[in-house]
Amino acid sequence: MISKSEERRNQILVGAFKLFLVKEYADVTTADLEEIIGLSRGAIYYKVKNKEGLYRAVIDKFVFELSYPEKKLTSN
Repeated sequence: MISKSEERRNQILVGAFKLFLVKEYADVTTADLEEIIGLSRGAIYYKVKNKEGLYRAVIDKFVFELSYPEKKLTSN
């Protein structure tokens, strides 16, 4: 069973992934994330420290983990 915290983090990562598909990294803003995810800025920054950390988490989850599930990089 997935925890509420993990569910929220996944929600953020999925929303960020969608944004990074249609916008360049430099053009993605916190306001974009708030709009697509439906969470407040505070809730987003509680789960991720900054945009670089968010981008790395998205790459980890949707590129690395899907390609190499046996070699998970992070515990978050």
